[in-house]
Parts: sequence; C-alpha cells; structure tokens
Amino acid sequence: MDRGLACVHPFVRANGKVQVIAHRGASALRPEHTLAAYQKAIEDGADFIEPDLVMSRDGVLVARHEC
Repeated sequence: MDRGLACVHPFVRANGKVQVIAHRGASALRPEHTLAAYQKAIEDGADFIEPDLVMSRDGVLVARHEC
C-alpha cells in the first residue's frame, strides 16, 4: 500500500464503488490540516476530506487534531 494511503479509510457505496475519505487530508505525506494535505488527498483520488474541527473560545472553527 502506498504510504500516502495509510490515513485513508474506504467505505462502500450502495452501488459497490468504494468512497475514499481522507482524514486530515493526506497527512502521511503532507502536514495534517494544511491546504497541501487537502490538495494531495484530492490529487490521490479522495472523494471527501474529513477535517477535525474544534471551536475556539471566540467561536472560530479551527482544523486541528485533538485527542
């Protein structure tokens, strides 16, 4: 498996085609939650990008991984 696909999870659609959802973009190849990671995921064929969003105290959504 391509190292860049390590963070990509497949889901199967009703028609049998696999949907590829890139969690935090192509974070194995680019810094997670960056435009570069999102662009790489799109270039590699991801159907969706799933960011982790948290809200700051002033109500601004920020993409970051929070454990």
